Amino acid sequence: MYRPIEWTEENIRRIQKLQARHEAIEHPDSRDYFDPVAYAREKEKEQQEARSAELKILGLEKLEKKTSEKTTIEKLYSMFRGLFSDKSWNNESASIVMFHTILGAVLVDTRYLKGTNEVDPRVNFIWSQSSTSGKTQARIFIRDISKALKLVFKEVSEFTDAAMIGKIDMPLGRPSSKKPVLPKITKGFLYEADIIYMDDADDFIKGKISGNQYSKMARKHFRDALNPIGNNTVGKDLRNGSIYFQPHCSVIGTSYYFDGNPMTSDRSGLWQRFVVYAREISTKEKKVNLAELKRRQPKSREAYLALKKNREDQFKKLVRIMNSIDRTPRVFFVEPDAVNYIYNIQLEILDYIGNLGETKQFLDDFLERTTNNIHAIALHSAAVDSRDSINLSDAEYAVRIVYPMFRKAITWFEGARVMRTYNTESKFQLRARKAIHEVVDKCRKYADDDGYIPKQLILEKIMKTHNKSRDTVYKY
Repeated sequence: MYRPIEWTEENIRRIQKLQARHEAIEHPDSRDYFDPVAYAREKEKEQQEARSAELKILGLEKLEKKTSEKTTIEKLYSMFRGLFSDKSWNNESASIVMFHTILGAVLVDTRYLKGTNEVDPRVNFIWSQSSTSGKTQARIFIRDISKALKLVFKEVSEFTDAAMIGKIDMPLGRPSSKKPVLPKITKGFLYEADIIYMDDADDFIKGKISGNQYSKMARKHFRDALNPIGNNTVGKDLRNGSIYFQPHCSVIGTSYYFDGNPMTSDRSGLWQRFVVYAREISTKEKKVNLAELKRRQPKSREAYLALKKNREDQFKKLVRIMNSIDRTPRVFFVEPDAVNYIYNIQLEILDYIGNLGETKQFLDDFLERTTNNIHAIALHSAAVDSRDSINLSDAEYAVRIVYPMFRKAITWFEGARVMRTYNTESKFQLRARKAIHEVVDKCRKYADDDGYIPKQLILEKIMKTHNKSRDTVYKY
């Protein structure tokens, strides 16, 4: 219950300032115009501080220590991120995984030692995010850079055996004794592709695609293809012969924000083979993105041409550097310090998921694949630095990427499991109350010394943020 605020001079100024901010959002010509870009940078700083605190609790605070000199891989990613952000802004987590998906395809003939096994450094990615948030533009950029690096990029929507594996056709007509009849072999995209891009990837994993565009064996073919190269034979016996091969492809799948339950949608183990990133974009973030798009709009034709020339030069420079990476087939040795560090991270993950109840069994299977992703990204770091061994700094760099992403995926899986137990009305109530609590948290900075917030202030904020009537807000 909220009691009336004490109308001191200080509190009156505070309320006036808040009202001015609200009016500024509705009236951009106001002197106190709210700058969404500045707000986004402020929120990013807060998130970084929260992440540092979380890592400190987990005993991983040294991962956040910054050095004055960036490593070679960080410099290369900085170039990649700049070009990626020009196409798809405010998607850094997705950009760094896609960066390593590209590097995994470039370095696909190299291997790292995991025990006595040699494992390839491919990184596969599932990106589930709200619509109109930059996924399509990201795909265009990944397609362009893949082709510039001479990688075979395939956008796929048909998942039949013929499309994935291939087919063998015999020519029509009577055979001639003088000229032997040779079958016509058409190769599938799993054989040809270096990078495979799937849209609506969650529908594919759940097996919802039906009709003539989908084979019952499609998910099994993908699951086998994404096993370590050497143990990933896929194929099929056909009427005119057999096709079997070992794919070398890396896979990127994007979809709208998937609010289902991954644990019931797929029991074949396909989810484990991906780095999973799920993010729901709020209305506030969309406004920030629109403001950034407006800010980036060139002011004149000359400014646009200059910007275009600069981007082309940066793109060529990035491609030149990535083409200079040594792709020679070789095995990377993992130094003892890196082995011990990754082992400790595995223990951290096991301890964390050990208390998750029903989700534990589902997530236990992710441990080995998550470790593979850490090794693969660490190999990328060593290769870019022209080394043939993975050291501690490479492992730390990889963990900074993979471990927070894994934690976010756990949150998503847990949320999906909890939501499954609610009926439709309960789900709506839960989302409504969550939205209200988020608004209340943002209003806490306007509370008085005793922690009280004007009720009218909260109501107006909820109504404006979520475009709801007063009656609806009172109901929940």
